[in-house]
Parts: sequence; C-alpha cells; structure tokens
Amino acid sequence: MPGDPRPWNPKEWEKHVQRLLKKRYGNPPGTYQEVPDTVRGDCGIEGFAQDGAAYQCYAAQQWLSPDDLLNKQKNKISTDIAKLIRNEDELCDIFGHVKIGQWNLVVPYLRTSSTSAA
Repeated sequence: MPGDPRPWNPKEWEKHVQRLLKKRYGNPPGTYQEVPDTVRGDCGIEGFAQDGAAYQCYAAQQWLSPDDLLNKQKNKISTDIAKLIRNEDELCDIFGHVKIGQWNLVVPYLRTSSTSAA
C-alpha cells in the first residue's frame, strides 16, 4: 500500500506538499505558484505549475478502513472538480497564460480497490 498511513494534520500535510512542489519546480523560480486559500478563497487547488499541472492536497481524517479512506478521497475529488468548474473565471485570472491539462490530488496514503491488503 503506497504512502504514509500515519494521520497527518491537514494544514501540516499542505505545508509539506507545498515544500515538495516548490523544491520540484524550483528552477527556474516561478515555475510553481502556490494559491493560498486566503488570496481568492478555495477554488479547488493549492497551486499550479507552468507545465500545466494543478495540485490539491488532502489528508483524510478519521478513516476506519481502507474502503472508507478510498470513499473520502473520491468524495474530495468530486467536490474539488466541481469547485474548479464553478470557479472557472477566477481560476483563469489566476492561471494567466498557463493552460491546466492535469489536476492532481496529493494524498499521504493511497489505497485503491485494486490494491491488495498486506
């Protein structure tokens, strides 16, 4: 089962992912842009890169089983894709000339229905 199953505080997970993305996209500076929820509210992304990738962080809380975790992650995807559609005009202003071609949900722990239990 890929990832880190320990419970993450959602804000700490977001900070951790932001550090990783800034490091990954660090050169040249400006290739990754964080979108804090204090700037334009929560539009369904935490940041985006010049390569057209958008990122949203999610650390599920209080999941009881792998299936429960999977359902929480699927619900997060549905909710945030709806936010992207609803906030299209605001996001176009944020993205500028960048065309988003990929939306990524970044989670600390992934279990899909095809992942076998250990």
